[in-house]
Amino acid sequence: MLLKIICGALVIKDNEFVIVQEAQGLVRGLWNIPAGHLDLDENIHAGTIREIKEETGLDIKIEGLVGVYQHKSKLGNNVVGFYFHTSVSGGELKTDPEEIMDAKWVTFEDFLNYNDDIVRAPPYRRSCTDTGH
Repeated sequence: MLLKIICGALVIKDNEFVIVQEAQGLVRGLWNIPAGHLDLDENIHAGTIREIKEETGLDIKIEGLVGVYQHKSKLGNNVVGFYFHTSVSGGELKTDPEEIMDAKWVTFEDFLNYNDDIVRAPPYRRSCTDTGH
């Protein structure tokens, strides 16, 4: 079993936040909070900023840590995710179709009501409630 470190963010604007629809492999079509693997020798803040830019086209400002969450991936790896509360500082919402099929703004209530079958890592939805929404 491998340990994978994930960094991601709740990119919040006007009581909504961005979710992305995965385009690759076993998770194709599933919705997720934008996130990705931390690169070797990359600090967690830089990794989060890079991943959000790659997946959404948005520039972000990290406002604080929402939480650290753990789950077992579909491939059997132990995954630890660091999720940050962020705001938009620039860019526009766009995706690379090789990596992300779609991206959209949703309310916290709507995302919490998504069926687990269409969410990549249901335990990370807890980060929505940990922000106070």
